[in-house]
Amino acid sequence: MDTPAAVATIDSIEETDRLDGLVDLIELRLDLSNDPIERVHEYNGSTPLILTNRLEGEGGGAPDNQDRLDTLRSVLRADGVWGIDLELEALEQHPAAQALSEEANAEDVQVIVSAHPPTTISVDLMRQMLTEGAALGDIAKLAVPVETPTQLADLTTATSQLIEAGLPVATMAIGPHALASRIIAAGIGCHLVYAAPPGVEPAVTGQPSITTLKPVIDTAKLG
Repeated sequence: MDTPAAVATIDSIEETDRLDGLVDLIELRLDLSNDPIERVHEYNGSTPLILTNRLEGEGGGAPDNQDRLDTLRSVLRADGVWGIDLELEALEQHPAAQALSEEANAEDVQVIVSAHPPTTISVDLMRQMLTEGAALGDIAKLAVPVETPTQLADLTTATSQLIEAGLPVATMAIGPHALASRIIAAGIGCHLVYAAPPGVEPAVTGQPSITTLKPVIDTAKLG
């Protein structure tokens, strides 16, 4: 898959049809969805899926228990599943999350290791989280609140250092600099760029629409 890959985040598999041809990947938020899990097994769309069952403590709707991981495991082998998203903290602390990651690897399913600090963090901690994430999975993802241009510069610095080291990352700001961070991410070589579907309330504060980002991502793919 050419990078940067455009990813649209949805909470219902009903929304996938209108995204075919518009994005490279679709992130389905199982923690926010009311769809029966069987709908994932029935999916026959042309756009591959990233499955996320985000923890309540990291901005999601899933409780921190074994059921959350079992839900992901139950759809790991479904047709159309390209990747799963697991939290960095879960992988560092819970053997069950580590086992799920290993199962994903065995099925050739990508593991995105994500971190979602609740407040802005230092550039050193950004770099540390991304480095640890890259060591534990296929792509390290960091979504962090950014309130000032200086903080945006810190995120850009950490991202570029990881990219220059040859590590696959996806980074984004939450808040007023969300759009700028994604434009920068696409331009400097992030593997994934996340956006909201057209006309849909974004999953996180400031997340721009894919219709805004698609020209930027397409241009970045041309090198």
